[in-house]
Amino acid sequence: MLLLLGACDADQVEPVVVAAASPLLSIDRDIDRSPWEGTVQDRLDAGAYAYWMVDEVWVVGLDKDVHVGDRVRIKPIGRATEFRSTRLDRSFARLDFGVVQPL
Repeated sequence: MLLLLGACDADQVEPVVVAAASPLLSIDRDIDRSPWEGTVQDRLDAGAYAYWMVDEVWVVGLDKDVHVGDRVRIKPIGRATEFRSTRLDRSFARLDFGVVQPL
């Protein structure tokens, strides 16, 4: 949540609350949630999150000590299509959200 202060004049300050939408609210959770394994081909860092390309599929999760070339297990929680990351200034045609665990 972001709190902005706006004012009509110097003596009157009005707080304005702007809620940032969580990307988890808009993902498709009706997917196959079976864990799968693969090799990390690319990694993009985005604050507390990391984006990994694992066997041609982009996956996002909380940053772990997972690097290019590592074998990982993915536990999917959802999927987004045409996902836009403002932090990375990049779009993903398909982006899986999940827990990424090094093997």
